[in-house]
Amino acid sequence: MRTCEWSFGVMVVAAVVGLAVRAAGEPGPNELTEDEAKDGFVLLFNGKNLDGWKAQSDKHFRVEEGKIIVDGTKGRSMLYYVGPDKKASFRDFELRLQVLTHKGANSGVYFRTKWQDRGYPDRYGYEAQIANTHKNPRKTGSLYKVKTVSDPPTKDDEWFDYHIIVKGREIAIKLNGKTVVEYTEPDDEKKRKPAGDMSSDDESPQTRQAPDAVRDRGSRDAVDA
Repeated sequence: MRTCEWSFGVMVVAAVVGLAVRAAGEPGPNELTEDEAKDGFVLLFNGKNLDGWKAQSDKHFRVEEGKIIVDGTKGRSMLYYVGPDKKASFRDFELRLQVLTHKGANSGVYFRTKWQDRGYPDRYGYEAQIANTHKNPRKTGSLYKVKTVSDPPTKDDEWFDYHIIVKGREIAIKLNGKTVVEYTEPDDEKKRKPAGDMSSDDESPQTRQAPDAVRDRGSRDAVDA
């Protein structure tokens, strides 16, 4: 998969076609491999338009050449993945992205959150941070305000793989195949963040990202579509 850039509502995603040359026989942008299809992965972005997505403000998001572009120069906004029937809900899942950022980019992926007409969807769920060189000390791969990554193995102007795995109370974040965060929610429910669905945010004009695929990890609520 060669996509990047993104913004979804409670999970903002901007997808951009990777520029790397593909060998013959490899899947193209926004296509599943045979193994991914067998494992139950589903594409979230069709590479053509924002069908299945809902934005707080349409002026921040557009599709160009197989990618979702997030324009942070027009203010902050969220793009939510709602699915073909507007009922998508992810609880236990794997989300795979390819991301490209430029200097100063600051974005993220919210998950287990809920739709909001405005503002950050951070009352519910979590944010997986995207910020390689932004002044924010919580860098790419951080589970925002929970576990901080200060020196991520990612760089601006280079595509990188972003992998989020959520199962029950376990959350893991991988960058380019390297696990950078492992977190277990506390046993006491009162000490956990309340849960919703999934989303991501746009704070900067310099971020390119996009969801490639998501897999149901077995929970009946994982993909409600």
